[in-house]
Amino acid sequence: MYYAASALSFTLFAMAISLIDEFYGYGKFGTKNTHKRRALTILRYFDKTFGIKKLTDITLEMRLEHVYTMMTRIEEGTMSVATAHNYTTTLNTLCFCIFKDNQLWLSAVSYFGPRNHVRDEIPQGMNLEQVLLAHTLLKQNGHPVFANLLLVIRCLGLRVREAVSTDYKQLLASLNDDNQVRILHGTKGGTGKYVSRYVPVPYSLFIVLTELADMQGDSNNVIPADLNRYQYMMQFTHQYYRIRHQAQLGSFHDLRACKACEWFEDLTGMMAPVFKQGRVSKKDERAARLIISKRLGHSREDITNAYLGGKKDRK
Repeated sequence: MYYAASALSFTLFAMAISLIDEFYGYGKFGTKNTHKRRALTILRYFDKTFGIKKLTDITLEMRLEHVYTMMTRIEEGTMSVATAHNYTTTLNTLCFCIFKDNQLWLSAVSYFGPRNHVRDEIPQGMNLEQVLLAHTLLKQNGHPVFANLLLVIRCLGLRVREAVSTDYKQLLASLNDDNQVRILHGTKGGTGKYVSRYVPVPYSLFIVLTELADMQGDSNNVIPADLNRYQYMMQFTHQYYRIRHQAQLGSFHDLRACKACEWFEDLTGMMAPVFKQGRVSKKDERAARLIISKRLGHSREDITNAYLGGKKDRK
């Protein structure tokens, strides 16, 4: 469990147990027990975050906040996509038990992408015009920093946490002769401090990076002084998910996958396997995947299946 227990959460839990038992009736003991276990964690979250008094206090905004929290944990590497799917299924089941309304169902695929760790769909956001539309929408909504962070995620392949945590003055100062910058801040497990991770910078992004360096002022990142990193990431995620469908974009992970696919084509001269076009030698593909894995902040070649598609995804 990842939230501290309280007397209130256990009271709510007892009510949830009763509703789940009533919903499934006799039998399906394994399914019921699994939902009950997850429900306890979910209710602890609602208790800790919102201080709910009864199950009917759970609103759509609260459920979406729970989804955004899981999205953040996926980006941080502390929760898998499959686990997020499982908790969303339990939350949907619990809310149906409470409100008897199918319209309250949240689509886990829409927020977290498919469970499958091998990408079988072209990531949304390959067309940069769509990303620029999202950038414009965020600026129009009064979020110029978020707008620029979105471009950084798409054009450098960064995680949300990395984009938010980066010292952009230091990032620009790290530019080397190969037109690459070093990723140091917000990395998974703090690896940026001792792993040499450089990513190439598109020429058009330098204006955005310079703007972010100016926006951070005297601070070492763009996070406002009255917010912590988690709170700022949640605000960013919330604002992006408000407008992403207008620009026909997917998750932040999709945006990273778009950059990975572009890198694959740059390195091999062929489109990524998920496009199912052409073929590249095993040697060249493995070399490209190792480079891309490192640029994305991973250390394993096989992790690139989630970004590029599997090696078998060829005609």
